[in-house]
Amino acid sequence: MARVQGILLLGHTGTGATGTQQFWAGTVYHYMTGICYGLIFCFLIHPLLPGRNTVLGNVRKALIWAGVLAVLSALLWVPRNFPEFHPGFFTNNLGWKTVIGIFIWHAVYGLHLGAFYNPLSAEEERAA
Repeated sequence: MARVQGILLLGHTGTGATGTQQFWAGTVYHYMTGICYGLIFCFLIHPLLPGRNTVLGNVRKALIWAGVLAVLSALLWVPRNFPEFHPGFFTNNLGWKTVIGIFIWHAVYGLHLGAFYNPLSAEEERAA
């Protein structure tokens, strides 16, 4: 995914950017967007989702957020940024492996986000 995003940022190989430059530009971009979406989750989305602030509750909330991002990726991001591949509705023209891959990698992101972000529950906050 990093090289694909590098192509979006710098253009195809031979248009002034090497494969290595595409990879690193895409890697930095992907990590920065992941951090920004993580902050959006922590400050805006997490407080709105129902459930307790336990490890499992936070992972569940993060998986919901990751699922929303996966749907947006398959529905909007891929088709709008790669029209030359004719991805079709919900990226189905690229094959089921692509769609499943989008959801698997967003689930991995959600698991990590939920495992790392563990705010205090209301009871723990009052005790502190």
